[in-house]
Amino acid sequence: MNADEILNNTDPQELRNLLKRLKIDQKAGMRPPPTIIVNQAPAQYVPPPTSLGNVVEGDLTVHGNVIADNIGRDYFTELVTTNGYSGSHVNPNTYRWNAVTTITLSGTTYQAINYWDKGGYLVIATRVLDGEWTMHQFTDISVTAGDNHHVSAIGIDPNGYIHVCYNMHIDPLHYRRSTAPISSAWNGILTAEISMVGANESQVTYPTFINDPAGTLYFMFRDGGGGNGDLFFYKYNHSTLAWAAATGTGTGGKLLDGKTSSPDESPYWDHPTFDSNFGSGGFLHLSWHWHKSTDLDGSNHDVSYVRWNGTSFTKAAGTAQTVPITPANCEIVDNTSGANLGMTSFNSLDSDGNGKPHIVYPKTSGGYRNLFHAWYNGSAWVISQLTYTNNPNTVSDVANDPIGLTPSIAIDRSTNVVYVFYVDKYDIPGILAMISEPADFTLWTRAAIYPLVPGGWWSPKYDYTEWRRSTVIYFSIEYWDGDLLAGTSNSFPIAIFRWDPAVDGIYSFRSGDMFRSIYDTDQDGVVDNAEELGGHPASDFTLVSDLFDDAEGSPADTTIGSAAYGTSAFAARRDHVHHTEPPSSGGAGQVTGLDRWVSSGGATFDLPDVAEYLLIAADNGSLVDPLTFSLSSDRTQIVFDSAITAGHVVTAEYIIAQV
Repeated sequence: MNADEILNNTDPQELRNLLKRLKIDQKAGMRPPPTIIVNQAPAQYVPPPTSLGNVVEGDLTVHGNVIADNIGRDYFTELVTTNGYSGSHVNPNTYRWNAVTTITLSGTTYQAINYWDKGGYLVIATRVLDGEWTMHQFTDISVTAGDNHHVSAIGIDPNGYIHVCYNMHIDPLHYRRSTAPISSAWNGILTAEISMVGANESQVTYPTFINDPAGTLYFMFRDGGGGNGDLFFYKYNHSTLAWAAATGTGTGGKLLDGKTSSPDESPYWDHPTFDSNFGSGGFLHLSWHWHKSTDLDGSNHDVSYVRWNGTSFTKAAGTAQTVPITPANCEIVDNTSGANLGMTSFNSLDSDGNGKPHIVYPKTSGGYRNLFHAWYNGSAWVISQLTYTNNPNTVSDVANDPIGLTPSIAIDRSTNVVYVFYVDKYDIPGILAMISEPADFTLWTRAAIYPLVPGGWWSPKYDYTEWRRSTVIYFSIEYWDGDLLAGTSNSFPIAIFRWDPAVDGIYSFRSGDMFRSIYDTDQDGVVDNAEELGGHPASDFTLVSDLFDDAEGSPADTTIGSAAYGTSAFAARRDHVHHTEPPSSGGAGQVTGLDRWVSSGGATFDLPDVAEYLLIAADNGSLVDPLTFSLSSDRTQIVFDSAITAGHVVTAEYIIAQV
């Protein structure tokens, strides 16, 4: 971070971002270096550069078959352990929302993460946010092998005590509390197992802790089995240390009733969210869908919704909701009844700064599973499709795959920008994000924020409480790869990936559907039009033929090499490409790079890309005569005829790829 960046910048938003960057730089020495994966076959890693030189803010950098940002230091991946459980994907499972959580006590923010270790024992690690982890292993708490439903979950009450549930799949409630707050010198001792309310706790699955804005702790769980279960909703009194049914629920805390349906059903809910003004006009929002049987394909149906003001439940329009809620009396957001509609068991929900709920979920469209966004605009639910890839339209294909199309949504309530995070093995490898315009949920940018290779990471989950406090995402990144599975003889890493959308870069695709992956889905050795285009007309696409290739090394060919899932190339949607007519080419469009440096008094500035040619350059906001600068012979530098005054900000736009 160069002080001139701040002194020579007069834009308030830019200054805010630079100051936040400065704070991050001060913390950089406490963090291990990030791992950036560029131009490598799957499962191979390249360490980040040891020096970044001048401050460079790149918009898009292309390295072989991975699109990568050039500011590696903004991508903080903090390794928690290399000793994660490998006997199943119980750690990175999609419905383990409470993997990591935070609480602020007396001005200090504490964070906790929980997981099953290599030996199958529960571990709870705690720290002051961004500090060192203290590990607590519980050898008297072990996971049942072979069943990935036996997740662990933690919550923290307003007094700082940790609550943990674990190892349940239609099993009696397993619940304990810490014997001291996280803020003191907790020695890792938990209470013995205790009950909560007592009734309806003999067949528990899917433990879910939630904190309201005041810190009050709540708990949801399923009583019963798949296709025959109910959702119960409890509230914790941190003064009396007692759980009770949440006000307004049915007998014993029953909120969603699937057992009395004909045929029997069970609810699969998304992580609930509280409005920031809950208790003074705001709500708890809950969405779910119903599940008819143990068969995944076609049995998940009807995205549904309810809200709670602390005493009673209503539908989105404010009309009263009968409790317990059943498939017959619930509010249906999206009627998805029918066969093979590709709905996974758990999806995601958040509310915006106006208290309007937003739900993201996959379903089948045009023969493929893709993500959809539904939000209530005050009078009706508005539903739109977010992604367009050739993901199979059956859940069963994805359910056993460590990368499933299960999203996480986060909304910045100060700007009403919606972030939808997901991983899709039929798309660019990495944690992908669909990012809305502020308060405009019809315009979306598609980007990659973390460069993962295919084959191991599960759907992203993040620290909900810390996002609400700071609008910074702390993802729990938990690796599991079935191809490497060999019981407990292997172990997999668990890490925290920290991403601040206000300051950290994205691997920009410039618009909602610019690049499309191409896969040999039928494994016949040839990528045909249907596989290449995902059902869209061929006229919509052009192949980016010079910059992408599969792992076999032949650029942008149409034969399948050794890359995982048969990656062959990428195609670009013509109508979504960032079009700028080249000055000397008749091409349809181009992918551009836009970079910035703070001059140290020299005439040469390194580009993060191999450029085809330069478009414009500016010195402290003034355009430079195009006859006084040029590309170096290897096309990796911009060279000015005269030195640029030290401290001046230099910007350049250049062509990366013709499309």
